[in-house]
Amino acid sequence: SFPNSKKIPNAVLQTAQLQERVGRLQEAAKTYQRYSSKFQSEDNAPWALFKAGLVYEKLKDEGSQIKIWKAFISRYRKQPGVDSKIVEATLRMADIYNAAGSRKGAIKFYGKTIEEFVKRGLQPETKAAGFAAKAEFALIESRFKRYKGLKLKGSLANQGRIIKQARKLMGELQAAYGTLPKYRAYDWMIAALYRIARLNELYAKLFYGAPDPPGVSDRGMEEYRTMIEDEGLRWENAAIQNYEIAIKQARRLKIVNKWTMKLRTTLNRFKPAAYPLFKEEKRRYDYGTGFNVPLTTQPEKKAPEPEVKTESKPKTEPAVTPTPAGNKKQPTPPSPKAETQPTETPTNSIPVPVDDIPVPGESI
Repeated sequence: SFPNSKKIPNAVLQTAQLQERVGRLQEAAKTYQRYSSKFQSEDNAPWALFKAGLVYEKLKDEGSQIKIWKAFISRYRKQPGVDSKIVEATLRMADIYNAAGSRKGAIKFYGKTIEEFVKRGLQPETKAAGFAAKAEFALIESRFKRYKGLKLKGSLANQGRIIKQARKLMGELQAAYGTLPKYRAYDWMIAALYRIARLNELYAKLFYGAPDPPGVSDRGMEEYRTMIEDEGLRWENAAIQNYEIAIKQARRLKIVNKWTMKLRTTLNRFKPAAYPLFKEEKRRYDYGTGFNVPLTTQPEKKAPEPEVKTESKPKTEPAVTPTPAGNKKQPTPPSPKAETQPTETPTNSIPVPVDDIPVPGESI
């Protein structure tokens, strides 16, 4: 046999890393793939295949990314020590479909992300929990968009039907967002608290934007407008209270992300003196940590190569789970110190398609 045969795997891997370092990304991706296929008994073979997917991400080659993530899941789904990476690969596919506007593909793989997290018995407050929380949040967002699009129009009776529909959907969404703290993925807990407050604000705006219904007398119209404005004000006050609860939790957990920026911007509209705006750094979602990290133009420090043998658990200070807003039938103006009641656990699950999804660009 070749005298240095034991050194060949390491040489191939070093070649891939060098190709990536000098910007020969297509070659690097293929070399990583070749390493993972030819040297499957090596401990870092799963890492090499995963690395190929990350290189294709740099190339913005969505089709190749999808193929790599599917191959990774198929090849290593039963291998010990890669549970978190299986969840991450599934989430990455969902994000690709979501970015491509493929709702069917996004729903399928966000749902599978949660399924993989649950069936593998992974724990809260881990990287994998952050992946599952992001997936669940994304699934809820499609219903949030429908809620956000509701507007009052038409007759008094028709407006009443829309208000009833909005109230029902708001309660369902509050309950859905209220389940996210179970993951103890703090970025997404804050996102959920922001959305719960936003639900209240949008409900208030529904009343503020109500058109005058036809066929109502002048006196009746005056009473109607007063009632509408009062109802809007009650829900606006509830929204402000919940925004303040959310930003208090974010400060306690020392979280800065796009949701805390939204919180401060929103509260500045209502209470500019109490919540002045400052220039805040931009951040991006980091799959490696499951959290949002700063964007920087400075060269990144070289980090150690990721391990795939064992699950890692980020060292996070213990924190008390924030309590989401409740869904009361008759809202009343909240006092500044009042706390909202927790929502009930949702009973209806989100359906996940089981049919195969084509790569973006292929016909559906």
